[in-house]
Amino acid sequence: MRIITPAFPCINSAHNVTLATLSTIETQLRIGYQDIKDIVGGRKSWAELFKRIDFFKEYVNFLEINVLGRNVPVADFNKYKNFVESKLRRLTEKIERQTVDKGSLFNDIIQLHILPTSFKREEVDGEYEFCETYYYGMKLKRDCAEEKVIDLREPIRDFLKQDLLIEPDKSSKADVTVVVNHLESSQLPSTLLSRNILKEFSNTIGE
Repeated sequence: MRIITPAFPCINSAHNVTLATLSTIETQLRIGYQDIKDIVGGRKSWAELFKRIDFFKEYVNFLEINVLGRNVPVADFNKYKNFVESKLRRLTEKIERQTVDKGSLFNDIIQLHILPTSFKREEVDGEYEFCETYYYGMKLKRDCAEEKVIDLREPIRDFLKQDLLIEPDKSSKADVTVVVNHLESSQLPSTLLSRNILKEFSNTIGE
């Protein structure tokens, strides 16, 4: 299926669709289809179809990708942040290809959803002047009730070394670097839970 961008020059952007993003699209289409059936049957109102999704309450586990900078001009940090953002698809693909257990692929067991916007915030240790953070949401798929232990260290390490050319052991000495953390929902910064994520993302698109 071709996905043609509306802006000139028109290109087919379907190559940007990964297994994870396809799964997210299919999930939301199924939810929308069920909502439409309920609306037609008088069991729901149209407001239910257009209600906002609370990304940070939708998932239990998160990957936090922190882009950090110090002793660099703002313009240079923004260029580096945009470079990292352009490579996040590679991280998604590496995670999708990860074998979990008994030969199962990550994408067969875990719903992976990247939030397509970043957040400016203060770096926890105060060592870096700039910090922009991206989040992936993760949760077990409905047909997989068994508890799983997922090890994502290898794809994350490969992403940092191969795609971003970061040596994890030397990252603390760099002026710009990327640090990836696993967080549970209870560990998320409280400021995220009070923000209107969809409204902010819509405003960003409109700029």
